[in-house]
Amino acid sequence: MTPWATPAEIRAIWADAPSEGRLTQLLEAAQESLEAYAPASVVASIEAGGTVPRRYVEALALHCRDVWGAGLRDSDFLIGDADFAVRVRAMSDAVRALLRPRNPVARFGRRPEVTP
Repeated sequence: MTPWATPAEIRAIWADAPSEGRLTQLLEAAQESLEAYAPASVVASIEAGGTVPRRYVEALALHCRDVWGAGLRDSDFLIGDADFAVRVRAMSDAVRALLRPRNPVARFGRRPEVTP
């Protein structure tokens, strides 16, 4: 996997990004899920040494921020009072995309295939 951006490039877009080590982990995870959505011809071109489109670097920065935000406690919902609270964590679209990327191929005239 050829990196689409360096941590410094992502930090230029996302000023309050986490530490260098954690940001590198986020970059790898986010890029892996984005490659599933990107057109195969563009990914192959990048792998062959072509230039990374600027919009891909922006998408990577935004997706890193989404994945980081999905892990923060601030987005939790508390049900109940302080003594008997239940913490509910909704799975974000970013996490779902990391676990099971959707197939972006358009399908006309037939039912979509279901993957197990």
